[in-house]
Amino acid sequence: MITVTADATSSQDTLKAVELHLESFDRLDALVNVVGQSDRGRIEDLDAQKLRELFDANVISALQCSQACLPALRQTRGAIVNIGSLASRVAPRFLGGYVIVKHALAGMTRQMRMECEADGVHVGLVCPGPIAGKHAPNRYGVDEESNVPADAAAPGGGAKLQLLDPVDVAQAVIRCIVKREIEIIMPPKTRLLMGINAVSPKLADWILSKKSSK
Repeated sequence: MITVTADATSSQDTLKAVELHLESFDRLDALVNVVGQSDRGRIEDLDAQKLRELFDANVISALQCSQACLPALRQTRGAIVNIGSLASRVAPRFLGGYVIVKHALAGMTRQMRMECEADGVHVGLVCPGPIAGKHAPNRYGVDEESNVPADAAAPGGGAKLQLLDPVDVAQAVIRCIVKREIEIIMPPKTRLLMGINAVSPKLADWILSKKSSK
């Protein structure tokens, strides 16, 4: 195993990281883009510079790393897995720019999959809900001046969902690579809301409003 420190939003850094990997292992079978940053706040208060930072962390990093890895992945018919979120598929309140960039990541993943399939490279998306772990009290920058409910600071923005076991999420990523699954949504029961949203966005919004931060 080797460890490389790099800026995932820098094309030079990502290319160098891939070079170092190939020097050590001579092949690359999978890339998991797990770099990301969340946010809290109202859209009316969203600062444009903050949104750019979120794009860099959640979208540009995945783009740069994927571009650097694709030549090697074509040689092994490997896989790319992007870590999205339930916010890649629905838009709860008070998540600031996070919903915007996670939707963008989902769109990029779908386009990459359509373009890379001919070269034998699988591109999948894993969309987990809130994950259990040690979360700092003010991890998302929610304070008295943020103008959002206090429960929005919780993982998942206050969504009424049981926290996912990180091991289960890791196993989903492995399944996405090995079985070449296109998209995995966690927990599975949230797929129902995605289906309702496709048929009746108004009903889906009402359900979401009852199941997330108010």
